[in-house]
Amino acid sequence: MLANQLEMNTNSDAPSLLIAAHCLTIRRKTERIGIQELSSMLDDLFRELYFKPSN
Repeated sequence: MLANQLEMNTNSDAPSLLIAAHCLTIRRKTERIGIQELSSMLDDLFRELYFKPSN
């Protein structure tokens, strides 16, 4: 299901696959997210958003 959503979102406004994967991880976690895991996700998200080339 997520793969189909990601394939359909190919325009420049669509979130990157990395961001979508992290969002899915956060949604699917039934227990706590560890500090290291959350820190890694936030670092990835910052890099994706900050260094995204402008159109």
